[in-house]
Amino acid sequence: MALASIKVEGPVLAEGQSSLSGTMKARTLQLGAYFYRISSDYRGSKLVASSGRQTIAADISWIMGAGVHGQTYILENMTGKKRNVYESEVSNFALHGMDVTPGHALVEAGNLKNALGERLSTSAAARCFGCHTTYSSTNSKFDVSRAVPGVHCEACHGPGVDHIEAIKTGQIEEAAKAILNPAVLNPVDSVDFCGACHRTAIDVVESEVSYGPMNVRFQPYRLEKSRCWGSRGDERLTCIACHNPHEVLIREASSYDRRCLSCHAPQGKSHPTGAAPICPKAGTNCTTCHMPKYDVPGMHAKFTDHFIRVVRADESYPN
Repeated sequence: MALASIKVEGPVLAEGQSSLSGTMKARTLQLGAYFYRISSDYRGSKLVASSGRQTIAADISWIMGAGVHGQTYILENMTGKKRNVYESEVSNFALHGMDVTPGHALVEAGNLKNALGERLSTSAAARCFGCHTTYSSTNSKFDVSRAVPGVHCEACHGPGVDHIEAIKTGQIEEAAKAILNPAVLNPVDSVDFCGACHRTAIDVVESEVSYGPMNVRFQPYRLEKSRCWGSRGDERLTCIACHNPHEVLIREASSYDRRCLSCHAPQGKSHPTGAAPICPKAGTNCTTCHMPKYDVPGMHAKFTDHFIRVVRADESYPN
């Protein structure tokens, strides 16, 4: 299970710490006309925004993000019987502390009611929870009260009741047919499958951050730009060629060398796939040169570019 969210049901934001990302560098922030702070007691945690003598607060119901780079708060309040969901105006970044949430504009003075964050439409909330939680939508109907923190088996493999029942009765072939196995998808469908959450080329086209380093976080889109990707190159090159979705992400560059060398041959030797020879500059830590890291504006972190290529000195970010 990938821990991509936390359901806040108590004072998880203890003094000086976040429930997942470790030490918080700041629990307060002056952002434009508003002063933000996180308030916690035995009943739970709140995001509080103040301007002069005016103050507004909302319960922190969820924390989205694994905490490696940062975490954003999901706030909830009730208007009559209607549950309103908001994406917080501020987020907590692992290497920086609290700052404005990427994609948010500063709230103008005198607009206290909007200072805490942006209200999410049902469709926007469904997309947010659909990638960070499991079971938030059933039969295409979004229900945040049913969401389970983290990405569990059925988030990728689909409903598993029939699969489990077939296993219990020894019907192995029927069990295989009763569950989705993304590993059998063709290269295009495989990358698009992961891109349902990690973003595809369509998301780039439809997004306001189509150009510039912000789209380095759209890994499937970047991978598809690679000369050696899928139908244009080696069909083995999909997301799961390098990443095991059932394991914690490996971050050491050297651990990916064997993946590169499974396709690229050492100098002077041929490779059964006819692929290009290994880089003449080095035979280790391939990704440090051919998949460089870029700073993403407002994210206070570097992200690996999955556009695999020969990187030229002083080249601008290639869209």
